Amino acid sequence: MDQLQEFTAPGTCKELDCGGRPCAKCRKCRDWHFSGDQYQWNSVRNWENWKKVDEGRWGCEGLELFTKRDGATCRGAISSFFCVERALLDGSINIVDRVLLEHVCLCGKH
Repeated sequence: MDQLQEFTAPGTCKELDCGGRPCAKCRKCRDWHFSGDQYQWNSVRNWENWKKVDEGRWGCEGLELFTKRDGATCRGAISSFFCVERALLDGSINIVDRVLLEHVCLCGKH
């Protein structure tokens, strides 16, 4: 996908609060790169349907799979997306705060 198709043209949609470049398709921040494998990517793309067991599989290390792309203008830092500890019946687990997954474009693995 070339840059014209990948990002919205300047002035064609509302600017993102983070200052990042919006995706032409979903309008979420496209300034982030995902470096995980295909299984992890499939799981991340389906995050809205996660159950507790799925959240348990996705630990805080999941944050490390997202890095800023070259030319990123997003002012967000990975440290601004919190890893939250939640207690379950079988003990405590760490999960990535869904704020990160709500923020980033997941249209394609970029």
